[in-house]
Amino acid sequence: MVFTDYAPNSASPFHQTASVDYAVVVYGRIILELEEGGVLEFGPGEAIVQAGAKHRWRNGTGEWTRLLFVMVGAFGNVGSICGERKTYVEQSVNK
Repeated sequence: MVFTDYAPNSASPFHQTASVDYAVVVYGRIILELEEGGVLEFGPGEAIVQAGAKHRWRNGTGEWTRLLFVMVGAFGNVGSICGERKTYVEQSVNK
């Protein structure tokens, strides 16, 4: 479990994690941007489940935002598909 603070008008770089990420907005507002173009905005008390998609977090307000994250590793071996380690989420999406 980790708290992450986002400064006003800031954004993380696009990234992808090998985990299922559970997030709760403690205070402020946050925008989840998917590299594929999806944009979702969340406010205090709302929960987000982010499962392996390439994404970034953006605080487009003039106030600080705090999220609480719980990240659960989701590695699996695809093996017959490409011989590389992939996330369970990617395996289910690519079937």
